[in-house]
Amino acid sequence: MDRFLTAYLNTLGNISMSCEAAQISRETYYRWYKIDSEFAERVEDIREQMKDMAETRLQNWMSKEKTHPQQAMTALFFYMNNQMRDRGYGQRIAIESGKERDEALQNKSVSELAAEMSLLLKEANIDVDADTQ
Repeated sequence: MDRFLTAYLNTLGNISMSCEAAQISRETYYRWYKIDSEFAERVEDIREQMKDMAETRLQNWMSKEKTHPQQAMTALFFYMNNQMRDRGYGQRIAIESGKERDEALQNKSVSELAAEMSLLLKEANIDVDADTQ
């Protein structure tokens, strides 16, 4: 277990690489996580350390100019949106629905729906191109 946890910390939470380094299967990792509360707690502690590191780096990047700030921020926001929702990070989109709205959507082509989705994302200040680069 200690070999896995050391690798987990060194790989910044990559389960596959950590299992390989500890010479265990992913199934073993998940079994340990499920049945051993101390192991699960240590895994969660490492996850919290990674969140703290990401948050600190964001604060540093916000206060200093870097040579490639956009790329660094994009990568960090991706991590925060996906791994730090419990700390208030992430994007939320409210989608309204109702009978009239559903009927209107059923009568639209795929290209019309895509155009409408693009407008909704733009209104929500979500840059899809930046998220996929």
